[in-house]
Amino acid sequence: YLTKWVEARPLKTTSMDEVARFMYERIVTRFGCPLEIVTDQGSHFINEVVEALVN
Repeated sequence: YLTKWVEARPLKTTSMDEVARFMYERIVTRFGCPLEIVTDQGSHFINEVVEALVN
């Protein structure tokens, strides 16, 4: 159970592929698939790749 937990890492770009890779490698593989992701609704979070990752 994680609450108010922040995972951060500098990325060269914020492309949807790189964001999805970060989420998978740093969050899903360590803690399992999150029930909820809180974002600022940036385009790098609202895309098909990230949606496929969380489904």
